[in-house]
Amino acid sequence: MARTEELIQLKKMGRPKAEKPKEIKYSIRTDEETERRLRAYCEAMGISRGEAYREGIKLLLEQSEEKK
Repeated sequence: MARTEELIQLKKMGRPKAEKPKEIKYSIRTDEETERRLRAYCEAMGISRGEAYREGIKLLLEQSEEKK
């Protein structure tokens, strides 16, 4: 039984499950200037490129809703 209990404890270790896991991946093409500006923005704001993309999409959607 001790070995089974050890295995159960090992399964509990690690990073907790995300509330909203990000499972969908995108691959995009961009020019060097946009990439340079994006990297600079992310560095200044202390966020990842993925987070910047999500924020940008959220802004676009909010603006779109305001126009309706």
